[in-house]
Amino acid sequence: MKKTLLSMALMAASGAAVAGDYYNGRLTGMSGAGYATGGYADGVVYNPSLGAKFDERDDFGLVFNGGVLGEDEDDLIDGLEDLADYLDYLEEQTAESYFGDIDYDPNDPWAAEQQARELLDEEADEAIRRLENIADKTANIGAGGSFVLTIPNDILSLSVVGKTRIEAAVQTVIEEEDYQYIRDAVGQANFDPSGLQSYGVGRGAAVSEVGLAMAKSLQTGEDSRLLLGATPKWMHVMTFVYSATVDDFEEDDFDGDEYTVETDDVNIDLGATYLCGDMRYALTVSNLISNEYETIVPGDTLEIKPRATTAVGYEGSWFTAEVAADLNTSPNFATGQDTQFVRAGAELNAFDWAQLRVGFQRDLEDNVEDTVSVGIGFSPFNVVNVDIAGFTGDGNTAGASMQLGLRF
Repeated sequence: MKKTLLSMALMAASGAAVAGDYYNGRLTGMSGAGYATGGYADGVVYNPSLGAKFDERDDFGLVFNGGVLGEDEDDLIDGLEDLADYLDYLEEQTAESYFGDIDYDPNDPWAAEQQARELLDEEADEAIRRLENIADKTANIGAGGSFVLTIPNDILSLSVVGKTRIEAAVQTVIEEEDYQYIRDAVGQANFDPSGLQSYGVGRGAAVSEVGLAMAKSLQTGEDSRLLLGATPKWMHVMTFVYSATVDDFEEDDFDGDEYTVETDDVNIDLGATYLCGDMRYALTVSNLISNEYETIVPGDTLEIKPRATTAVGYEGSWFTAEVAADLNTSPNFATGQDTQFVRAGAELNAFDWAQLRVGFQRDLEDNVEDTVSVGIGFSPFNVVNVDIAGFTGDGNTAGASMQLGLRF
């Protein structure tokens, strides 16, 4: 692995990032605005105290979430595939391939050679064009999922919460010498892609957590309650830095043992929510204990540090709205670049049977594209639910998530 190229790619990759709270089928429809108005089964993933936000009829909840997202403003993924296909084609060509379809005139023997030369130049130009098309570009991909098994009660609500989040950034670094190499090698009709020095680098992390959310409701007035909660959790952090020449670059190789470092750790999330009539006010701190996790590159680390979020919302029988804002910056898993989100969302609820949601998210650090979201939900008798949401933004940013749930 070329450390100089790798260092360049890691710095360049900090130019883009994707949002990280898009893995909840219900709350994605509101762009992740569920810190104050989320339910006891889905909102507890964001805010531990919401485990105590339940009605008298609520005795059990089980939900599963999954989602994917991506940002590929420069169409890098398609560009890498196009380049790889063309390099394979060139490798298969021989001198006979170029001369075989050319009409040979014995009275003008140089004409056939000239035609072959022009064909070789055209194919070299095309290979160079495809290499230039991926020069110094970045793509970001992510996926995540969670489950919650919750038993709410007046003494102490308990929820088993598990979640996994994967973020990766892919960056290309192109060596200028490769342009001349392509010209010379294709010109001799003996192209060998292993001679290319240009690299692709994938960097990111997979963070898995399993915790026990404990929440308690305290009556503070005739129409007000204070909810307090904490989620001590076990964490498994896997960092990966993968580097390969453009002809060998394979996204599936990111998790190879030689590219990853795995660490087990513990941490805790805290939350408090104040309910007053139809108004909701929340304050949460995720990952209270700051820590850094090594990668295979000496001196390069992934930092996970506390993130404080405050939210205010309104929750009526048919309409819910919330605005949530991070109070401090936190680094993106894939790039290390700071992000600080503001989220706003609303939900229309038809008799607890069907829901329509919309939302908007913005990064105050301007390192992530603004996104808008929309979601729908079906929850007959408010016992089973299926929720689907999608979002989109500039820079080919798009994604979707889904939730399946059971409550009684």
